[in-house]
Amino acid sequence: MRFLFPQVALLVGLLVGVLAVGKPKVAFCRSLPVVSLVYQQQDMIRAGWSPEGLFAQIRPRFGEGEYRMAVRVMQDGGRQFPRIRELSGAAKFHSHQYVTFPLELLIGPLQGSVLKTLFSEDLVESGALRHQVVYRWETLPLLKAAFLKKSVTLTQTARYNRLRFEERALRQGQVLYFPWNWIRDDLELRPLSVKYPLYLTVDSLGVRYAGYRLEPGESLYSGVVRRFVREGSHEETTRIANDLIALNGFADARTLNPGQEIRIPLAWLREDFLHPVPSIHRFPRPPQPVEDVSRKLTKEDPCLNLLYVSSELCQSPIHSILTSPRG
Repeated sequence: MRFLFPQVALLVGLLVGVLAVGKPKVAFCRSLPVVSLVYQQQDMIRAGWSPEGLFAQIRPRFGEGEYRMAVRVMQDGGRQFPRIRELSGAAKFHSHQYVTFPLELLIGPLQGSVLKTLFSEDLVESGALRHQVVYRWETLPLLKAAFLKKSVTLTQTARYNRLRFEERALRQGQVLYFPWNWIRDDLELRPLSVKYPLYLTVDSLGVRYAGYRLEPGESLYSGVVRRFVREGSHEETTRIANDLIALNGFADARTLNPGQEIRIPLAWLREDFLHPVPSIHRFPRPPQPVEDVSRKLTKEDPCLNLLYVSSELCQSPIHSILTSPRG
């Protein structure tokens, strides 16, 4: 009897070991990033896919707390910051620890930068964004949710690309087209140009604006609102001027000096001052359900299975937020 308990304990231990070996470590595999990028020249971000969807892993900046990080990277971050503690899990929040965010929680420009790096084979065409399927996990619902406005339906997207509605799983090398007026504006994906004397500028969150510096003798009304902003009633003009004062952090329109930079939302500009960049546009092509590609994915290609490969092997180059991934 004295040897019975050690034998039973040994048997139980072996069974536990076998069961533990047979059980996959789902939490680890689900969060493996596939690409990395630098955002705003200071944030190293890793991104990838899990069964729950696209994600981005971001580290806090030095001295940054949960609230400040949430305001910087999350939509409605001032109210959503408690989610960071939830997303961090058991890990302690500090500047050396990545926080894994579902991509849809992040601000639009950050989402756009991740999408451009993750889908670096995409090309800008005159009427649409040309998307090439690279990963085996890509589906039409996933791409629709990532790129397109909520008003665009899955049926519309499938029909435009001559796909049967049940063809949700896509093939590597397949080409899809997303019209620019379907693309989410907050992603900042569409290359744009503004007419001189305006210039493009970007704020601390990555949002694009038209910039203008006041000339001597100009006021906010005469130099900016009436000149560059779409025409409207006197009441609308006054409202836009007040919005520009608040947006730029000015105390009063009368305190502006020559040389003062003024940021103008691109959506407010008159059409003759805002247009796409024609030099990077390819000639439009009709949508095709499948297209052969010259680059074949082989066993020698380290990006064959991009879900489980090191981000260093498949690291995409850093692209300007004002140009296409492969212009």
